[in-house]
Amino acid sequence: EYGFVHLSAGELLRQARDSPGSEFASEIQEHMKNGTIVPAEITCGLLYQVCIQRCLGRKSNRVDDNEETLKHRIKQFKEQCMPIIQFYEAQNLVTRINANKSIPEVIFYHTIF
Repeated sequence: EYGFVHLSAGELLRQARDSPGSEFASEIQEHMKNGTIVPAEITCGLLYQVCIQRCLGRKSNRVDDNEETLKHRIKQFKEQCMPIIQFYEAQNLVTRINANKSIPEVIFYHTIF
């Protein structure tokens, strides 16, 4: 309805665990077997790769639509924009949205507070 895509970290971890030649398969399997949390570096890395692939899948036939350029843009965003966001956050002028809640809950919360 809103055009959002749901990425399931659990599903990505299971896919990585079950993929032949997966770099992290045994480590993921060990954590799942023991009921421990897979390190954030692995989970976030898998999510990051899916996001990169989704962006690259929407090619607009531009010469700069490639993985290297996309990663460079993300790096530039972190270096240039995050300090600005942190500056305003320190002044309590940034609102963070809890995307785990429903849209009506988010709207209600941010209308009241």
